[in-house]
Amino acid sequence: MGIINLIKIELKEVAHFRMNVYAWLLSHPLQLLIIYLLWRGIFQFTDSIAGLGFQDVVMYYFLVHFINAFLSSAYSVNYQVWSDINEGGLDKYLCRPFDYLTVISSKNLARPCVDALFATPVLVVAVWYSQVQYGASSWLQFFIACVLSLLILIEIQKVIGLLSLWLEKVFGLRDILFSVMMLLSGQLLPLSLLPGWMGNIASYSPFAALFHAPISQIINTGGVAGLEAMQLQLFWLIVFALLGKGLWIIGRPKYQSLGG
Repeated sequence: MGIINLIKIELKEVAHFRMNVYAWLLSHPLQLLIIYLLWRGIFQFTDSIAGLGFQDVVMYYFLVHFINAFLSSAYSVNYQVWSDINEGGLDKYLCRPFDYLTVISSKNLARPCVDALFATPVLVVAVWYSQVQYGASSWLQFFIACVLSLLILIEIQKVIGLLSLWLEKVFGLRDILFSVMMLLSGQLLPLSLLPGWMGNIASYSPFAALFHAPISQIINTGGVAGLEAMQLQLFWLIVFALLGKGLWIIGRPKYQSLGG
């Protein structure tokens, strides 16, 4: 089934659960308003923070919001893999000529496209507010970097889920990684606001490939940025794809169908 057909299915599901859409339309502008008011209060006492002006910071968090919406559905990949392993869902893949890891990736590429569609107005408002003319090449690199972020997150999530072949529960490890990710990815704060040594190290980490790398195509927040950040994204994508493949090859013989 092609990605276009999967997107159509996701659109039908969104239409079916339209109350979720209404809740999204109400809650997300409220979240952005809170962030705006918070930083507006902070900038009453200063003109810039770590080289970023008020409009830069507002633009930064609008971009974070868009990326987070784009990536949100991929956060459940680890649970999908865990469920398949522990509840017998893996059986239907092992008895068919499909590569399980490829199927999991493909299944999680459609929903982000739908989520990005609904999050696009956030970018429109951000560009209008910033009153800064960003080049078409910068936006093209931003969107490409967002796609790379999605692929990296899916691979990280698959690696966490595949650890279920050895561990009974992986959710504690997942939660620890998510906490570290929020700090080192640039999702919580621009990396330029971290202590110098921490920000530099974080910019080379796989976590920074999720949020910092796409945003660095638009706003310079220190550390690795621009095309160099995208090259790092490709590096981490290959690393986690190979790691997931290795775990699958080693761990597959350990699988025992006990559920389903």
